[in-house]
Amino acid sequence: MKAIGGILASIGVNYFLTDPSWKCTTHNYAKWMQPNFDDSSWPAAVVSQTNSPDNPHHDLMSDVSANAKWIWTKNFVAPIADKNVYCRGYLRMFIRGGGKNCAVGHC
Repeated sequence: MKAIGGILASIGVNYFLTDPSWKCTTHNYAKWMQPNFDDSSWPAAVVSQTNSPDNPHHDLMSDVSANAKWIWTKNFVAPIADKNVYCRGYLRMFIRGGGKNCAVGHC
């Protein structure tokens, strides 16, 4: 089984990682990139591979955290792989004097 698509990203080692907490869909909803968009009906992203030495395909990206995961929809293997996928993740911001989780732009 070889994934033919995926999203892999990180900021720092553990700060902003692609993982199953993200949500992915094949539908291009209007304004889906806006911070206040309601993605509660979107399915969770599916992890297709890791970015660590145990990755069976050896698709390591040295500039991305080993803790980040390759994500996509459930259809990530040819011949039924989804070609256009829209994914959302949340950036957790910690403000000096106390941390709080915020959607990007909404603290």
